[in-house]
Amino acid sequence: MSRFCGCPAEGAERPERAGWHAALFLTQFTGPSETPEHFGLRSRAELDVFADTLVAIAVAHPESRTTLAIGNAFLDSAIEGQPDRTAYAGACDALERLVRAGAERTHHLIGVDPRRGVAVAMDMLEAGNLTYPCAFLYEAASYGEVTVSDGGLAFEFNGNADLFVGSFDRSRRPVLPPDNAWRVEAKGRQLHEAGYLEAPDPCRIWEGRIELAPGQTPAATETEAMAALRGEDPDEPLGALAFINGIGWRASDELKAVFLDAAWRHMRQLDVEPSHYGGETWSYITVTIRTHDPAGIPLLVEHALGVTGEVVTNALADFGVAALPTLLDYVRPTGPPGDARVLRVGSGLRTLALIAEDGPIPPDMRPCAIEAARNRLTAAPQERYVVARAMELAVALGDPGLRALVEDLTDFRSVGDLTGGFADHEYLHTLARDLLAGIVPQGKFRKRCPLGDCPAGW
Repeated sequence: MSRFCGCPAEGAERPERAGWHAALFLTQFTGPSETPEHFGLRSRAELDVFADTLVAIAVAHPESRTTLAIGNAFLDSAIEGQPDRTAYAGACDALERLVRAGAERTHHLIGVDPRRGVAVAMDMLEAGNLTYPCAFLYEAASYGEVTVSDGGLAFEFNGNADLFVGSFDRSRRPVLPPDNAWRVEAKGRQLHEAGYLEAPDPCRIWEGRIELAPGQTPAATETEAMAALRGEDPDEPLGALAFINGIGWRASDELKAVFLDAAWRHMRQLDVEPSHYGGETWSYITVTIRTHDPAGIPLLVEHALGVTGEVVTNALADFGVAALPTLLDYVRPTGPPGDARVLRVGSGLRTLALIAEDGPIPPDMRPCAIEAARNRLTAAPQERYVVARAMELAVALGDPGLRALVEDLTDFRSVGDLTGGFADHEYLHTLARDLLAGIVPQGKFRKRCPLGDCPAGW
């Protein structure tokens, strides 16, 4: 057994591979004997000793990739019904020990046994020693909600929660509401006020955070922040970004201008698609949103739209009319947007719909908005996501001609003509009917000031 768990140093070299082999061992894998993945049958006692060794390694190195691989191994070994494998009966016990030792989040334990995972997390949350409380709140949202009362904490399970055991089939879970991240943020503040969590804003959504390296501190003054952003300070600019993120819209006009200049320089040197942005790039996007400066609209449209869920669409919608010229220019081309821009063009159309729902589009810009929706609903072929968002905009604008185009898409043949026959006809057909009936599409959510702390009257 030593070749699978070995010493921590050996496990750290190839943790994913070691974790994969560990799962095969724990599940008594009975594949072809000529392959190295076949280990033969072992007694439950031998498997328990092996599991104890894995737990000890994980507890000794809680932040390592090896520990992540070990958690995944116990998850895989708990899943029932896999070919050539038998679920390891001690998997949940091992996962609980990892959670209670602070070496594992609750998601694996909840995934294979929701009631047990929630019970363990609630016990630790009430005792004040749950290592990742905000992650638990988010993970448990598929099953219910933590409630706070004078008598303590409780967990209210949803009536439709599928409390199956021995599976990790996420498709069986209820779909999380699009505002779940903000619900978790509010719940974190409530738990802080009740004395269960130390930080005053512990569950702030990740787009609103800027994580500094250990020992690194934010810039102390605007002067320091501007020096770092201009490249006059040898330190990384992350401390400057953390400083601006803290003061947000209160930053001076000069600091905002220096920041945006640095943000554009950073973005232009990138050679990756937005979906592959790293941590520092997201920090620039976060600060752009938090400053609430209309000068940042082009940067958000060009570099962040469509890759951050509903955060950027809501932030851009907050600018209202000021964001219209850039958005309309971005979605104007009538042909297929191409794979790399499908989500971004669709998100641009949804942002236009949010702005139209907030208030009337000015008369001088309304024809362009109508044309943007009409182009995507008539110039075949169009990708499904773009068609869906164009229908949202069409209904939001309230134009009779656009509404007629959406009505046409309640017909399967019209959907096929527009999409070239490659899209999910049932989805678009149903969406068209729902939009015409006033039903809000799944995933669409209007959250004003999505990262919080906005100017009065924003």
